[in-house]
Amino acid sequence: MSDLNDMEAVLRAGIGLAGPQEVNGVPYLMVPQSATAQAALWAMERPVRPTGVQVLLDGVSFGRYVNRFKDVDTLLLARLTATGGAFKAVFNGHARERVSAAEGGGAVFPGFGDFGALYECPISEEWKRWTASNKQPFNQKGFAEFIENNLLDVVQPVGGELLEVARSLEARSEVKFSSGVRLQNGNQALRFEEVTTAKAGEKGELEVPEMLKLGLPVFAFGERYEVKARLRYRIKDGALTFHYELDNPHRVVEHATRELMKQIEEATGLQAFLGSF
Repeated sequence: MSDLNDMEAVLRAGIGLAGPQEVNGVPYLMVPQSATAQAALWAMERPVRPTGVQVLLDGVSFGRYVNRFKDVDTLLLARLTATGGAFKAVFNGHARERVSAAEGGGAVFPGFGDFGALYECPISEEWKRWTASNKQPFNQKGFAEFIENNLLDVVQPVGGELLEVARSLEARSEVKFSSGVRLQNGNQALRFEEVTTAKAGEKGELEVPEMLKLGLPVFAFGERYEVKARLRYRIKDGALTFHYELDNPHRVVEHATRELMKQIEEATGLQAFLGSF
C-alpha cells in the first residue's frame, strides 16, 4: 500500500512541475525531452522588461527615440570610419548600484544589454553617385549626360550656365579638339575644328569651368556640405575625355560624422564613447 502512496505522490509532483512555474515574474515550463526549463514568454500578459534594438533612419529620429527611453545609466556609443559612422544607445547596459553618496558612490554592474537603438548613418544617394564616378573618365556625351542628371547638386556655376556647357558638349560630337588654354576667369577654352562635311575646317572654342562647387548630403536625410570637384580633360588624337576629382571626400565624411555626433550629444544630453559594436 505504501508503494502505491509513494507512486501517487511522485505523479502529483510531476503534474505540478508540468505547469508553468514563475521565476522573477517569468513563467517557465519543463521540457521532458531535454529535462530543462524554458521561459514561456508567450504565456505572459506583458513582457517583464523591454528588449530589442530599434533601427532609426536619421539622426533626429535617433535622438528622439533615445530621449524617449534613456535614464541615468544609458550608454551612447559611436563608431567613426573613413566612409561613415554609426551610433548605438544601450538602455540597459551597465548600471550603477543605488547607494547613497555617504557610502562612497555606486559600483558599476553589467546589465542585459539587449535593449537599445541603432542609427547606422546610411550614405545619401547623391554622395554615392558623385563618389562612384570620381576620377572616372567620360567621353563628351557621357559627361554631358552626367552633368544634366545631377545638375541640382551643383552650386557653382549656376545651373543655367552649366547646362549650356553640357549641351554644347553634346552638340560638338563631330569635331576634332586640338588644345586647351586657361582663361583669366579660371575657366578653360578647348579649341576644336569641325570635321563634318558641311562645316569642315571651321574652328572654334568651347569654354568649360575648371572647378565645380557641389552641395552634397553625406548621409541620407542629412544636411548638405560644400565639396569641390576639379574638372580635368584630356585630348588624344582629337578626341576629348573628361573626369573630375573630388577634393578630399574622406575629410568631408569625417567632418559630417563628427558634426552629427555633436548634434546627437546635444539632443540627448549624453556623452558619446568612441569604440566598436
